[in-house]
This record gives sequence, C-alpha cells and structure tokens, in this order.
Amino acid sequence: SKMEAALINQTYQVKHEKTKMENEIKLLSEKTKNQEHENNQLQKEIGYLRDHLQSSEFRTCMKSGELSELQQEAQDSKNEKEIRDLHIKLKEYEDELEQTKEVIEDLMQNRA
Repeated sequence: SKMEAALINQTYQVKHEKTKMENEIKLLSEKTKNQEHENNQLQKEIGYLRDHLQSSEFRTCMKSGELSELQQEAQDSKNEKEIRDLHIKLKEYEDELEQTKEVIEDLMQNRA
C-alpha cells in the first residue's frame, strides 16, 4: 500500500542520513585527532625554539663579546617574530580544533 511504501522510503532516508552523519562524525574525529597532534608538535617546536634562542644568545655572547647591541637586537627580533608567528599558528589550530569539537557535539546531540 501507499502507506507502507511511504514508511519504507522514510526508513531508508533516516538510515541514509544516520550513515551520512556517522561518516561525518568519523571524519571530524580524525580531523580533531590530527589537529591535536599538530598542536602538540607546534607546542614542542615553540619550546625547542625558546631553548634554542636562549642557548644561541648565550653562545653568541660568549664567543664574541664585541657583538654590537644592534646586531643582537636584530637577532632577538627575528627569533621573537618566529615565535610570535608560531603562537599565532597555534592559536589558529586551537580555534579550528574548538570549532570541530563543537560541530561534533552538535552532531552527537542531533543524533541522540
């Protein structure tokens, strides 16, 4: 009958939508995991750059006590810019990760 056909069609559509949402959740979860990994890598890189900056400044001063103040400031400025750029990139990844988490939560709530 028409009623049965309509119910079967509706059931198919609901199952299809559920599968689609589950796949989307899986993709978003993978993306979240990748972004968390990338954030961790950037955090490590920032730490390394900080340590490297401090030790290179120390070695530079030890090797050459006659470095001009201007040269040292230029190097410091360059290193600080690199660190600032990494902080900005890290913030962007954190924001994107937060948005992804919100989408996953919305999808999970809508699925329930």
